[in-house]
Amino acid sequence: MKKNVPAKHTPKVAWTCLLLLISLLSMFSCVEDEGGAIPVFLDVITEVSNIDFEAAIIDQPVTQSYRVVGTKLTGDVAISTTPPFAVSRSASEGFGTSLSISPADLAAGPVVVFVQFFPVKEGKFAGEITHITEGLPFIPAVDLVGVGTQDPASLPVILFEEHFDYPGETILPSTDRLTSDGNQDLEGWLKVRAANKELVLASAGLDFSGYPVTGEGTAVIIDRNPDEPGGQTNLLQHNISAQQNSDFVGSFYTSFLFQAEDIPTTAGGFNSPLIYGSWNPVNGASWWASGFLVQNDKANDGDPDNMVFGLRYETHLEVSARAMEKGKTYLIVLKQEVTQAIPAEQEATITSVASLFVFEEGDAIDTENEPTPVIVMNDVPDKHYIRSVTLFQENSNEGRYIIDGIRVTNKWEDLFK
Repeated sequence: MKKNVPAKHTPKVAWTCLLLLISLLSMFSCVEDEGGAIPVFLDVITEVSNIDFEAAIIDQPVTQSYRVVGTKLTGDVAISTTPPFAVSRSASEGFGTSLSISPADLAAGPVVVFVQFFPVKEGKFAGEITHITEGLPFIPAVDLVGVGTQDPASLPVILFEEHFDYPGETILPSTDRLTSDGNQDLEGWLKVRAANKELVLASAGLDFSGYPVTGEGTAVIIDRNPDEPGGQTNLLQHNISAQQNSDFVGSFYTSFLFQAEDIPTTAGGFNSPLIYGSWNPVNGASWWASGFLVQNDKANDGDPDNMVFGLRYETHLEVSARAMEKGKTYLIVLKQEVTQAIPAEQEATITSVASLFVFEEGDAIDTENEPTPVIVMNDVPDKHYIRSVTLFQENSNEGRYIIDGIRVTNKWEDLFK
């Protein structure tokens, strides 16, 4: 997240996890039934599986904490980690690479472990905390990430980042949009239509020199194979933490690595593998803002495999004259610029401009100043505001695409930090 960057460790998350721990432990509590007592098993459970320290100034430690629960232990739990991370039973002192918790301490209830991130140089850091005791069938671990910096203001402001790092999974984990509570917060990848196919994860990610999130995790395959059951693939991600509202004026940039394995075979056939979407709270529908377009351009020349990129707003298509190649990895940036505030009663007002930037390996990229786009689409209506990035496969069945390293920001330069 790569490793996916873990979700920020918050008190709300901590209490939710603690309730889960209590629920899990209650499954093993001693009760009487016709079969006799159900034994309590030896086990160690951690309250969280990851902690994200985000940014920390060099030589200025930051601390977070989590709880550990243990049952039926026959020996101490040895907790260990590696620098620049450290652990302690105290929030203010005694930090080191290891500590020990006795069965008696754990018998009294959950034990708090404090974790310190102490960077001494700039860079991204990852580590883990392991929990080992005699007789434990597996070793619980808490993954750790953090960034050391001299100036936190120099770090990019990332609204959303996805590396498709889901160990043990073969499909992109998702939730049906219509959950018991309607999933009002649009958390995680959502299926807009429950009947849609799953999106398959690739065995490896895409690489692109100079892109900050290249080679981390795997990738996702967008493939509407007509031989497989299910309709179009359509997943929606609520990925803009500060949602656009009626007062917003500015830009959204989404960068991602892209490779086409197959494209539509018919003249003019097209797909939109990634689009900006919005969420209509009245009926839960997804609305277009703008989308990245892949089209077979053979209707316009004699090359039957001519692939071009472009922009799409619903049925309106605009493509570039630049021919692209199947099997080559490109860095794509989709931009949506909102040029004026949109009153709530005028959400379909023409207020946006969409732009597309395309780079291939070896191109010189100005990472500080926005270059000239490959194509621009003016007068794009903004329906219900931009709130998501959607992975989408519709229209032509033959297209098969790989997407990796999605990053969403409000500034061009933040895509490359």
